[in-house]
Amino acid sequence: MGLGCIPAAIKNLIATVDNYSTRISRFTIINALVSSSIMLMPIAIFRAIIQIVAVIAELNAQTWLAQFLYGMSDVILEVLPLLFCVVISYVHSTYLRISGIMCLICSLVFIAVVNYILNGSPSIIDFNLFITVMVTALCSYTIKWCTRFKTSSDISNEIVDRGILQLIQFSLVFAIAVIFSYALMAVQAVIEDLTLSFEASVIPHDYLSGLLYEFTRNICWFFGFHSYHLVGNLGLEFQALSTERIALINSGSTPDSFLTYQFMDIYSAIGGSGSTLSLIVAVLFFSKSRSHRNLAKVSTPFSILNINEPIIYGMPIIFNIWLIVPFILVPLINFSLAYGLTAAEIIPPLTENVNWMLPAVYNVWLASDGDIVASMLQLAMILLGALIYKPFLDRYGAEHIPRANLDKINQTDLAGKFSDYRDVISEQNQAKKTIKQIMDGGEFILYLQPQFDLKQNAINGGEILLRYRDDRGEISPPYFLDLFERVGVISDIDYIVITQVSELVDTHALPQDFKVSINISPSSFCSEQILSELILLSQKMATKGLKLVVEITENQQWEKEQAYNKIFERLQSHNILIALDDFGTGYSNVANVLGFAFDYIKLDMSLASHEMLIKNPNVIKGLMLIAESGGAQIIAEGVEIKEQVDILTQSNIYTFQGYYYARPMPIDEFLQSANSHATASIHASPISTTEQTL
Repeated sequence: MGLGCIPAAIKNLIATVDNYSTRISRFTIINALVSSSIMLMPIAIFRAIIQIVAVIAELNAQTWLAQFLYGMSDVILEVLPLLFCVVISYVHSTYLRISGIMCLICSLVFIAVVNYILNGSPSIIDFNLFITVMVTALCSYTIKWCTRFKTSSDISNEIVDRGILQLIQFSLVFAIAVIFSYALMAVQAVIEDLTLSFEASVIPHDYLSGLLYEFTRNICWFFGFHSYHLVGNLGLEFQALSTERIALINSGSTPDSFLTYQFMDIYSAIGGSGSTLSLIVAVLFFSKSRSHRNLAKVSTPFSILNINEPIIYGMPIIFNIWLIVPFILVPLINFSLAYGLTAAEIIPPLTENVNWMLPAVYNVWLASDGDIVASMLQLAMILLGALIYKPFLDRYGAEHIPRANLDKINQTDLAGKFSDYRDVISEQNQAKKTIKQIMDGGEFILYLQPQFDLKQNAINGGEILLRYRDDRGEISPPYFLDLFERVGVISDIDYIVITQVSELVDTHALPQDFKVSINISPSSFCSEQILSELILLSQKMATKGLKLVVEITENQQWEKEQAYNKIFERLQSHNILIALDDFGTGYSNVANVLGFAFDYIKLDMSLASHEMLIKNPNVIKGLMLIAESGGAQIIAEGVEIKEQVDILTQSNIYTFQGYYYARPMPIDEFLQSANSHATASIHASPISTTEQTL
């Protein structure tokens, strides 16, 4: 290959890595694993703090306290798989929009079955972290797969439907757990003979085994696992062997190798696995990302003490194709340098057992009995490692936030609120935190805007509108809904509305045959929980002589997902009416109007405005014919003046919603008006279109 071909080859390699990096980031399982690891970062930091305090206690001769804290640190490490199971079950349920409780229950039972078959004990504590990832993925996707099968629509009680579905899910998961356990047992039997030879070759005794050991313990982090959870007792065996080797060196004898546990930690894992102290230096001096630099600053005191979980989980290293390369490469280069210089007797072998949390340079100075060259070598390794990390860090930073997301950030007032658009769960948690802050400073309340039927000359229904009342009593529209829609947690708001409407039905006497309309976001139609709650609400309303109307805004997914039709049919089978909201805006498509069995079509105020009606009267007549052909009734929104009513009635439209008849009002105010038979006479002065849309 000529020199002229090298740049092109490198460019192609970079493009290939970018391509695979993008593909990996799209896998739901990968996103769930990365997100779960990041969510557990506070636990890792807490364990690191315990270890620091334990070392301080040990240095101050507080042996009992040090032993207690070391024990607590080990407890956290042992229980980490269980914590990971809880978190990743929640994350999977969020991504797949399934029941988080059901996912967790099935995962724990799955693990108990595996442990019972393999070990004879139904423990949910003693299991491998790698098994946790496989188990939770199997459970969550099994539960998701089961949701496509609906029980008979003849069963009117949704609670029974849900119970039958959960029984099917649990039974299937149990069967898969048994099959998985025996399959795992067979695999273990096959590789059992290879284990001893593998451990023997991985425990460092020469250059190649040292490289293999270092590669093995660092590659684990790419999959989100501490090497402790993969190799188990291998590290303990190496530590015991290291003590023997150091004793032989100090006695003047020649051991089989100068490679010790301290040698690998001090030279190859400066700042922890991946020699992450070099990564922190690279981030602080070379990264253009403010969030990465802030993370590096927070991680520095921990990394100095060789605790690297904060930087590993924060970047993150997990399934990060760009950063895993230097994460493995830097320790291998450091090991090679230290091995060569020690073999050449330029630096002495390490002859002292030192605490693994001692800072860099100081730890090698103690372990080498004060050798200056060894200390300078370690310092040079840190700087060399930072230079090796730099190009990979630059590339990672370039693709860290896709261009489309950068444009999106620049176009909104939310710039800077989310530092990492690769982590969907992180965004969801931030949005939920915002919801909590909003709720702490006020509350959501329901308003109702009546709908007037001109044929009956009466109010026959109303649309529920969400409002926010702050702690000062000021009421405003929910201006923050777009944020929740963007990050995928709008279902939380929909659930709040459904819950409050259910309470409204319990505590207020609405008129007989009254139609209560609530808005549900398109994404919530993919949530089994929301659909079940809607059906339960409809059943409750039916006992009070009320009807539930679900309004949904047309969206681009309808052109690709005919599953919406099945969802509509399911809801309509439970006497829920479906209304297409805001027709005439956004993704409005006449084909969709004909393709879906809507009960109502609500004309957006832009189509029903007086100016539009004057200019294009035939448009409304055409829409009316289309709606009638599909069996839907049209409701005109944004009716402000009598002239609109006159023109619309000429097109056989007789149901209206707007300020000409009534503005949105608190529920109690509406009921007072209804009881006094004065609701239909409530006329308000027209206000701006902008205010109406709120």
